[in-house]
Amino acid sequence: MDSLLAVTCTEEVARRFAPKQPDPSLSPENCPALSKLSLEVFDKDVVETSDLNKLILLMAERYQESLESRDERARVRGGLAYLLCLQPKEHDRFLIQRGNPNLKNFRVETKQVRDTWAFMNYKRTLSPQGETSYSSKSGQIHRASFQAALSRAVRFCCENWQDFRASQAADNRESVNPPGSEVQRNESGSDVAELVSETIPDGTIFPFGSTFTKTWTLRNSGNVPWNNRQLKRMTPNSATYPYSPDFVAVPHTLPGEATMISVDITVTRYPSLAQVRFKMVDEHGHLCWPYLNPLGLTVIVESRGLSLDIQGLKAAKTTAAPQQPTQRIAEAPRRTGIMGG
Repeated sequence: MDSLLAVTCTEEVARRFAPKQPDPSLSPENCPALSKLSLEVFDKDVVETSDLNKLILLMAERYQESLESRDERARVRGGLAYLLCLQPKEHDRFLIQRGNPNLKNFRVETKQVRDTWAFMNYKRTLSPQGETSYSSKSGQIHRASFQAALSRAVRFCCENWQDFRASQAADNRESVNPPGSEVQRNESGSDVAELVSETIPDGTIFPFGSTFTKTWTLRNSGNVPWNNRQLKRMTPNSATYPYSPDFVAVPHTLPGEATMISVDITVTRYPSLAQVRFKMVDEHGHLCWPYLNPLGLTVIVESRGLSLDIQGLKAAKTTAAPQQPTQRIAEAPRRTGIMGG
């Protein structure tokens, strides 16, 4: 990567934390250099704010893999929270309001909320105590250190861009077949997958070491039967990530049919926020859609030292009847090629 582009990307992130910055949010308008990288990473014609958030999350994840310092990981986490790449849940909002009794008309975009949310994430990464409330003052004091840590993460990935891209696309390079192969022909549109529904929303919090079942409902929207296919885990099965099987069988699915695919995942035994990715492969281990959607099917979960009814949650999530995609215009927007590279 050009060194000037790396510097520009780092500066775009740093400016989001400036004290006089009226809107800290990432957007294509205020982050043109990062938008350029997003076009490359996600292979899209138009970049959206959500793409920039995903890119920063991926960069932070890659940087954290190289770290031994928990404090640095915590500061990166604080930076992600300040930019709202990590979104507060309902209970988090309650804690934010409890720590800021003068806060009126709760709006997550305000700096008061951002500073509080950032410091909460910083402290949670250092300590498993997740029920503590903090004031925005603590986050404001540490904002510069959160900015510096997240800027280092972006700079690290930019300076090691080839390695970063390789980590995102290694599965593509290993699985791409010569022109004219069956997998290549699948990309013409005859072999299409559509995500109908999924359990366990991204960002769900689990106690340390808990196991849950993630289920996706997929529709075969093409004209190619799915025979002997599997979901392949693309994320390393290392101690820093939630554990799952490396391969999950995909039931035989005829064109027009919907199928449910489930996988048991065990979160880490220390505070963490992690993403696990899966992509569909054929009977030969080749990616079915090597050039589409670099993330594939994802699971993003957080582990904390909380006492939750995980069995009740698991039962509620896994026994619910699958949604029927008969009227997907409103409730299930069409997403195709979701397991591709």
